[in-house]
Amino acid sequence: MPVVVVAVGDLDEDEALRLLETAFSNLPPPRPLPPLDLRVRQTEVRVTLPGKAQSQIGYAVPVTSSPLAWRMLLYILAHDYEGRLGKELIARRGLLYYLGTGYRSDGRAGWLSIVAGVNPDKLDETRALFFGMLGALHDHPPTEAEVDEARQHLIGRRLTAPMSNEEISGAYAREWIERGRLLTEEDWEREVRGVTREEVLAIVPAFLAGVRGVVDVRGPGR
Repeated sequence: MPVVVVAVGDLDEDEALRLLETAFSNLPPPRPLPPLDLRVRQTEVRVTLPGKAQSQIGYAVPVTSSPLAWRMLLYILAHDYEGRLGKELIARRGLLYYLGTGYRSDGRAGWLSIVAGVNPDKLDETRALFFGMLGALHDHPPTEAEVDEARQHLIGRRLTAPMSNEEISGAYAREWIERGRLLTEEDWEREVRGVTREEVLAIVPAFLAGVRGVVDVRGPGR
């Protein structure tokens, strides 16, 4: 994975660069690494951990094209207590303790994830509903309104989500790793608004070809 050093705070830029150069300039040059080979080799993984407090359901899938369209589809499915999964499985049915999402990239390969905490006694019911709602994207694809909401979220969160020095520097570091440069707000908004609903719909089959994971904390035989 790539490594980025970020210096943050009320500092002298020239002095900070000199110190970084002194600390890291003598390291041997990195060897070129082959790109990550992110392929789904096992479509479902089940782990049994008896005695833990809660079960979990997870989903992960490699990103195979424009990351922005994938991140929009992820938002449509799951963002906090909203999105399709949150509205149905949390707000309406009360089956999930939490719902989290992630996007990771080394600049060349990337993957998305969804993780949910589940009451062990409701695991089988929730698992069927969770993955059933993912599969329903085939027959009930994202609407233009959902795609537009996802666009607005990506644009707005870039401005407001990072608050502390650590969060701001982390966001810029990730952007540098993923893009090789830092984008202006205008660049970012233009890219996000340029993603069409048709692009989001086109990735649905690939999005649904990921890995399903279940952590079962019930005893043997369940």
